[in-house]
Amino acid sequence: QYIKYFLQEGAKNRKGTQTISLVFETNIRNAILEVCKKDTAANLFLLVLEFLADYMYFELRTEVIGIDKFVQIIEEYKLKRRADINAKHFLELCMAANILKQANDAFVVGFYDKNTYAYFVARALNRQFEKSHTNLQKLRFVMEHICFGINDTIILLRIS
Repeated sequence: QYIKYFLQEGAKNRKGTQTISLVFETNIRNAILEVCKKDTAANLFLLVLEFLADYMYFELRTEVIGIDKFVQIIEEYKLKRRADINAKHFLELCMAANILKQANDAFVVGFYDKNTYAYFVARALNRQFEKSHTNLQKLRFVMEHICFGINDTIILLRIS
């Protein structure tokens, strides 16, 4: 995937500047576009995934949630943002795109891997920071609890 991105997008001109973040984001967007075929739907999916990751990380402090809680979070997003999204269909498409997964017992949902989860938490943090530079509560929480292991979760923060 990385080689494809470099060849198709000409990333060699941006060597050393946001390359990993751009590759990661492009792969996620392309995976979503492959399953939903509409750019506007892909944008909505990205926003819902941000909301989901933010809720799971900051409100529930968990990596997996039950199906009922998943549906409840999607319904909350629908009410807050007046969005037209079906939780079951959204889950099916996100699973097909390898963004979300269900555990073997099929009663819990989580992000496909920790890097994807961390990416959407970081996107949500960045969006909130852009809205209000003074509300640093969530950012402080992340900084107090951040830890890096060898080849473990990467937190990708985009600085605007």
